[in-house]
Amino acid sequence: MSDNVLAKGIKLHQLFTIGFGTIVGVGWLMMAGGWIEKAGTLGASLAFLFGALAIIIIGLCYGEMGLLFPQSGGEVVYAYEGFGTPLSYAIGWFLVLIFVAACSFEAVSTAWILTVIFPAIKGPVLYEFLGARVTVSSLLIGLGGMAFLIGLNWRGGSTSARFQDFAIILFTVAAAVFILAGIFGGRLENAYPLFVKSAGGHVWPGVLAVLATVPAWYGGFNAMLQGLGEVKDTGTPKTFTYVLVLTLVAAGLFYIGVIISVGMAVPRAQLLSADLPVAAAFFSAFGSPILGYSVLFAGLLGIITTWNAMLFAGARVLFGLGRARMLPGIFATVHPRYGSPSFAILFVGICGSIGALAGRNALEPILNLIGICFSFAYLVVALSLLRLRQKRPDLDRPYRVPGYPVIPWLAVAFSVTFLVLAVVNIWNSSPLPFPLEFIVFAIWVSLGVLSWRAASGVRNGISEDERRHLIHAR
Repeated sequence: MSDNVLAKGIKLHQLFTIGFGTIVGVGWLMMAGGWIEKAGTLGASLAFLFGALAIIIIGLCYGEMGLLFPQSGGEVVYAYEGFGTPLSYAIGWFLVLIFVAACSFEAVSTAWILTVIFPAIKGPVLYEFLGARVTVSSLLIGLGGMAFLIGLNWRGGSTSARFQDFAIILFTVAAAVFILAGIFGGRLENAYPLFVKSAGGHVWPGVLAVLATVPAWYGGFNAMLQGLGEVKDTGTPKTFTYVLVLTLVAAGLFYIGVIISVGMAVPRAQLLSADLPVAAAFFSAFGSPILGYSVLFAGLLGIITTWNAMLFAGARVLFGLGRARMLPGIFATVHPRYGSPSFAILFVGICGSIGALAGRNALEPILNLIGICFSFAYLVVALSLLRLRQKRPDLDRPYRVPGYPVIPWLAVAFSVTFLVLAVVNIWNSSPLPFPLEFIVFAIWVSLGVLSWRAASGVRNGISEDERRHLIHAR
């Protein structure tokens, strides 16, 4: 096994389970009540429908770029070809923030759900962070889960993908049970008001508030692109594109199904007063705890699939940056037996573990940061596609975005819209004079600048031709 080549052990259909598992996650379990509170059952559903259509258009751009450059690293590779090393590094740095933050999110969420299922394990409080209590059991659960997934990914992409297949099958069954129960067993009057009106009598502010968070909820499909370098056979260009679009359609149907089923299950006031509204709705609606536990079980499976996929993708981004000498070469280390990016996996796991020390009140700022970073990534990919079509029209493109240049420019417009909505939503909803998300973002940008300067010797030690060869190595 070459030191800088990952093992080819992932099958094409497993990219669907990686992408879908990353998208759906568990945030819906914590936040679906908030969506309904802001926009109403139909308003929230429309926000996710509009969001799905926009992300599918953006996803088509990813399809062209992914098949044009099927290397691990995804957006890092696309930005490099479109705009060069500095922007390639910047997008990689923001992607690392996404994946590390997501790992922390899943660690905290796992502990939250398990303490709801088993209240006796809450244990003593160690400290408070952002007003939330952090207990011994929550840390043990979060850090233990991180250690398990580090070990799983250490053994290579094929092992991680097979585990993802199994978890997604169980998740789909559990989710189908409670979604269908809510829709067919609930009451339409519980879903009212279908739209929540603002003080001025308008319904769109609530819809836009939910729409602003869409990049975070659909974000993660790009994990599929991170794994392209380890796929045995990508099939025909259309086949891969179908898998990508199918993943986003399936995620959209899931989110809308959750919103409608939860909205119909119990009256609005009862729903919004619960700690975990989705689970509480099914515990109380049908006189049986089975549906409530099926929701929690689906949530746990969603955590595992997202957590696993985010660790997988984050390590691949760091591997790509290390191999291209934008970060020290140790990040490009490949395990001699398993063919996995071992040091990168360990780095993401350790950083995610540090974030897992935060309590529940850190979850919403994490999601807001993820949404901003995903929107930026979408924008860079669409602009890179447009630039390469002009700069290198002679490239052999296995797949071309239909309706060029309209579709790529629509992707640019949607990405900018998501960025603006996210910033406005954070500013309007923050209880602090200066939002915590902006503070963290500024710190992360500063660390990125320092890292860029610190790695100048490594970066300048090779030519751009050598860097391009390393970036495109499979």
